[in-house]
Amino acid sequence: LAAELRERGLEAECFDLNFDRSLEVEVPGGGQAADRYAMAASVLEADAWINCPVAKSHGTRITVSMKNHLGLLPGTVYGWPKMQGTGDHPGMPHGYGVMDELMVDLWQVSQVDLNVVDGIVGREGGALWYGEPLRANWVLAGRNPVAVDLTAARLMGFNPDDMEFAELAWQRGL
Repeated sequence: LAAELRERGLEAECFDLNFDRSLEVEVPGGGQAADRYAMAASVLEADAWINCPVAKSHGTRITVSMKNHLGLLPGTVYGWPKMQGTGDHPGMPHGYGVMDELMVDLWQVSQVDLNVVDGIVGREGGALWYGEPLRANWVLAGRNPVAVDLTAARLMGFNPDDMEFAELAWQRGL
């Protein structure tokens, strides 16, 4: 894709954020899961960030725009998977007890310009290559990842009122 865009005269580059240089950022007003995060410098320093998640579900949770922010945590800092940690840094808790708080923290320190959710073929019951592919034939876009995810939740058959991250974001004025 990057080569095709370059052929059309557009500057484009593809790289794995797991190996990106990291910047330490502090959550304004203190974080809910952590107060500081090492984040992918390329995204924080970019002129624009377009977040392009695939619609997925894991049990009673959706993983869409908000959850995709976890990709900004470099694997060189947090490990593979991100909860594992490295010799120099602890991992990032990645469970039901802290996930919503973590997602809101990451949104606060990495404001996205546009979210474009691929709901053409999503995943049900897993991520990446796990779970069952589910063709839904929709694409959803918006600037606010909470609003986008609540709309995606409805399209995916979930009750948006059950999404805790929305209440936590609202409490933070987001």
